[in-house]
Amino acid sequence: MKILKSFSEIEPFLPILQSCADKNRKALGFFTKQTYEEQALQGRIWIAISSDTNDYAGHLMFGGTFPLLKIFQVFVNPNYRRSNIATKLIKELVSYGESGNYISISCRVAADLRANSFWEKNGFVLIRQEQGKGNSKRTINIRIKELNTPTLFTYGDARNKQNLHSSEVQISYINRPISNNPSYVIDLNVFFDVVRNRPRNKEASLLISAGFNNQIRVCVTTEFSKELEKHSDPNKVDPVLSFAERLPTLPPIDQKNLEGIISKIGLLVFPEKMHAGKLTENDRSDLLHLASCIHHRVYGFVTNDKAILKVSDKIRQNYGLDIVSSQDFIGSDSISEKYDLKTIFDGQEINSGEIKEHERQELESFLSGLGISLEQIVTILDPGISGSPRRRVSVRADNELIAVASWDAPSKFMQSTVLYLFVDEHHPTATKIIDHVLETVSRDTAPFQLRRIDLSIGFEQVHTKQTALQRGFCLQLSGDSLSLTGGLSKVSYRGIITPDSWHDFTVKYKKLTGLALPSMMPNYKEFINTGIVFKSTQTINLKLFEFETLISPALLLCRGREAIILPIRRRYADELLHSYQKQTKMFPYSEALLHVERAYFKTSRNTNLFKKGLPVIFYVSGKEGGSMEAVGSGRITFSDVLSYEEIDMNMSRQGVLSKNELSDRLDSEGKIHVFTFDNFNLFANPIPFNKLRALGLVSAANLITSEKLKYNQFIKLCKTAYDKEQLK
Repeated sequence: MKILKSFSEIEPFLPILQSCADKNRKALGFFTKQTYEEQALQGRIWIAISSDTNDYAGHLMFGGTFPLLKIFQVFVNPNYRRSNIATKLIKELVSYGESGNYISISCRVAADLRANSFWEKNGFVLIRQEQGKGNSKRTINIRIKELNTPTLFTYGDARNKQNLHSSEVQISYINRPISNNPSYVIDLNVFFDVVRNRPRNKEASLLISAGFNNQIRVCVTTEFSKELEKHSDPNKVDPVLSFAERLPTLPPIDQKNLEGIISKIGLLVFPEKMHAGKLTENDRSDLLHLASCIHHRVYGFVTNDKAILKVSDKIRQNYGLDIVSSQDFIGSDSISEKYDLKTIFDGQEINSGEIKEHERQELESFLSGLGISLEQIVTILDPGISGSPRRRVSVRADNELIAVASWDAPSKFMQSTVLYLFVDEHHPTATKIIDHVLETVSRDTAPFQLRRIDLSIGFEQVHTKQTALQRGFCLQLSGDSLSLTGGLSKVSYRGIITPDSWHDFTVKYKKLTGLALPSMMPNYKEFINTGIVFKSTQTINLKLFEFETLISPALLLCRGREAIILPIRRRYADELLHSYQKQTKMFPYSEALLHVERAYFKTSRNTNLFKKGLPVIFYVSGKEGGSMEAVGSGRITFSDVLSYEEIDMNMSRQGVLSKNELSDRLDSEGKIHVFTFDNFNLFANPIPFNKLRALGLVSAANLITSEKLKYNQFIKLCKTAYDKEQLK
């Protein structure tokens, strides 16, 4: 059998193709002669012929728009049936779709046709049913087959493709249970802080409360009750002991099996006593606690013991066990990001904001219409409880509901969340809304914390999946194989990663993804020339720009990296840097805020300073009542000098300048410099002009125009903008 694809080869067979299709209208539907010719001209009809006789054996007609292919007809000549011709045509289309980076193939099959078994055997999953049109009103099965193509790097912006060296890279994360909350083991002193109302009662109570709210799993070791029994009167009922014995407890372990771990961690925690052979009974009890945690691979151990806390970094490095004090859980997880937004897009007012309970019936109807079950709807619209709230957001276009999203609020206790995102992808604003929600959730992370986001979407949301893959979401591994029908996951980090904080980052990253990063952060030249090398389903090396996209909105301060500081007027900062605003405007913002990459237009002065991947610091100038302070950082994704026509056609909607303002900035050749940026991070501590000058970050030009920051200046700025303790 041969498969013909070019129009010149196919044209002679079109009459017999149409004749066969017309005789099988019940299964194939009706199309005109003109339709068949048009489809053939576009290369969307393939014909199978006998290699021996050149007879027509069957055909495939398909269509669709990227990234979804649609099959309209598959037919096999009765004389050539039972020869796997239909299967071969489908496999050829799958290969075509995967090489073209399509995400899935769909087909519509009448529920009463025997052909449904064929589609099932070829991996087309039934996702929903529709009532057919016409007199028969047959039930139509909607089937979809997902393709093995999506990666972060195959969907790069066209203007960046020349910089993407690894189009075949497939990064995947371990597949974890949705309810896999981290386990923290508490020691006896933390327990006593609560029950005896000791000075650290507030911190310890917050930890216990997180356990009740199901944010984490709080448990103890068998050594815990044994320690209490030593100090309890056996002749009296001890309510504290009775309560402790009912706490979730790790399974007991024969101490002989722990001796190897105890001897090693003993040298870390009590080196002098171990060498002298003078461990006390309490010392050994502490080591048993730690050894049990390491054996059972729990997430963390909570203690206020100074000797253990002193070597917490070494224990984390050697055993992957987080050692924290109850004090570490104090502090607000609140963030400055806003998920309420009002913008104008194509003349429509787009509103995203918190879901109100009076909207519930409308939301349930919307989700039900997308094929979501009642059980899922209850989970999606769950508001959470006090101490463990959930974000619930609806998006409307001129009051028409077009999207619903929900996820857990950031917390020090929870390292992961499920993002439920359901969008009416037929709406013209859908792509921008998907972009906006994914960025919002990625940024909704506690500062200097890693968070894993597992995406739950409708089966037909191909544009949502495509956008997620562009924004750093990866496929999950199920066991040792790639789960193509499973969800997508992203690890988000909000803040700065330095060489000093790199190790802590890599340990937590491995826990969330199963991927081991190098022990040392590459310097800037290593990142640019080789990239970061690690193992997923294959050995992967990612350049700096790609890796930052993977963990966005993070910013890596690798050694040798420079930045640029850019003055921006207040009214442009108000529109481009939504997080910068302390209060929401009464009137709608520009469309630019719906874009992950926003555009800044400037004169062609200092154009050579702006390069893709370069961090940019935004300084709000004093003009128009501006605050005269550096407020945050972003990352340049594109930079070029373009004509007015090029900008008007492709990029004007990503910026906030009017046509007149753009015209005023054109140079003598009718061009203007434009750069786009993403990964905007608001500084915890905005830096006033006088402080910038005192730090030696301002030249004699006084930030009238953009200026370069060398690595040592960049580090100094970031240590001022964020807590020095976080950046060491």
